[in-house]
Amino acid sequence: MPYHQSQQAKLGEIREEVALVEQRVEALRNNFSRNFDPQQAKTAMKEYSPRTAPNRYRVFWLPPQE
Repeated sequence: MPYHQSQQAKLGEIREEVALVEQRVEALRNNFSRNFDPQQAKTAMKEYSPRTAPNRYRVFWLPPQE
């Protein structure tokens, strides 16, 4: 019986890991389809581009100096 219990515990851990990986895969699939959707290509390019529009400024927060 101890062997059966240890196998059940391992199976439970594996099922938890599979559930986490399935969530990650689903998020990646959604992101993938969004990135390659022609309707949203411009939005994705803006999101991933380090460039900003000429009329916009980048703001960098600095820690307060003592």
